[in-house]
Amino acid sequence: MFDSLAEEERSFLADFVRESLDLDDRPGAVWIRSFQEGHKQVDSSDKYHVGDRRGRLLAFLDVANASYPDSVACQVQAAQSAAGRAGAKLGAAILTPLKTGSVQGKSCSIYMNLTGLRPSRPARFVARLALAPRVLDWIVGIAAETGQSFGPAEIGKHVVAPLEWMAESDSFSKIQRTEAEGALSALARGNWIPRFVLSHNDLWPGNVMVQARIGRFAASFGLGSLKVIDWGSSSSVGIPSFDLIYYAETAGISDGLARAKLEKIWKSAGTDPRSCYYDLVAGLGRLGMNRNNFPLDNYLVTVEKCEDIYRRLAGADMESGSAGAPSVAARENVTRLPAQRT
Repeated sequence: MFDSLAEEERSFLADFVRESLDLDDRPGAVWIRSFQEGHKQVDSSDKYHVGDRRGRLLAFLDVANASYPDSVACQVQAAQSAAGRAGAKLGAAILTPLKTGSVQGKSCSIYMNLTGLRPSRPARFVARLALAPRVLDWIVGIAAETGQSFGPAEIGKHVVAPLEWMAESDSFSKIQRTEAEGALSALARGNWIPRFVLSHNDLWPGNVMVQARIGRFAASFGLGSLKVIDWGSSSSVGIPSFDLIYYAETAGISDGLARAKLEKIWKSAGTDPRSCYYDLVAGLGRLGMNRNNFPLDNYLVTVEKCEDIYRRLAGADMESGSAGAPSVAARENVTRLPAQRT
């Protein structure tokens, strides 16, 4: 709530907004209002709508709170890094700020005004038709553009250690521990070369916005330029299938469409369904080892859901790929792995 800020903070933010948007400094030329009224969830920042005297929404403002003063700066850094990695075309969908600053030691940023999707059932239906296929294609494109394999040291840290943790932890079911052991075995035999991509890691419809081209009303139905926000949880050592699974499930995408996009990820990565599943298992292990304040029970539910959804989409193809001959590159990596397990 803007009125609850100290007078010095209100004055700074008003000046920051006027300078960022090149507005005049007459009293009342700009207004700033919280759009988190009634929002009970604890967040690392406070968010405000910015408008002019004619009532037009111009931008939105993100201000870190006192508990997490660097949170907005970290979000901005993560988004800018992601945009650079994604390349010009795909990176255009990653929202970066018009300007950044700080107030009373708290980082802040201002962004172009975007439109969220309408919550009504007809709007969600139209959005699935107009927006969801573009989001899925963007996810596939990101996986193709940023996919990579790593050397022994990185494999030891990002793959072996998480899988060994899962295989040895009583928090996981017997099936999950067995699957972690199976991934380690496939890695040791050279039948699986782990793949990593740029991953958003919280890609649900609430983090997909639209920049209006033909009016805000049309944009609220998903008609406009795609913009993906909230990159604070992103990773450059992400899971190839995670964003696809998470978005498809939260956006109500049909299994047929999600499966078709998953096949494209397999093809673009030059991998197979079983190897991509091992990428998922290892990546979920990384998440568990670095879950910070993410409750263990919630994390375990996430693991179970993601693995179940992947197996459902992959179907019988899950049995393919795990018995192939090891590649030379895989053999060379695995022979050095034991020295990296300390």
